[in-house]
Amino acid sequence: MNPNNLLYFTAVIVGIIFLPLAAAEVAHSAEVQDAEASVSWSVVLAYIACGAALNYSIFLCTTVNSPLATGVAGNMKAVLSTGFGVMVYGSSLTALGWTGLIMSTVGGALYSLEPFLHVRDSGKRS
Repeated sequence: MNPNNLLYFTAVIVGIIFLPLAAAEVAHSAEVQDAEASVSWSVVLAYIACGAALNYSIFLCTTVNSPLATGVAGNMKAVLSTGFGVMVYGSSLTALGWTGLIMSTVGGALYSLEPFLHVRDSGKRS
């Protein structure tokens, strides 16, 4: 599968998942922001543009680097975003949230460490 087909496939799958969810929210959004309908549609369009840019940047990162590098970068972003929210906004996580964050971080580190050790070990044997 070439990169363009992969991008198209991802867009179709995301559309199948999120279009029904978005359609279900439209009626509720219109009720809540009835007076500011023009503003709410501009916000929706901005969210769509940001989502498309994010999808393309993830696609580009995966094709330029590797899926592993993209996964590790995503994991580090989640850890840094959580830490930023805790420090700056005074947010807090439950014990379950901290456990999930730690498990995710350790899993990502082990997942990225394994290929490194494999390459290092195969270099010693040659």
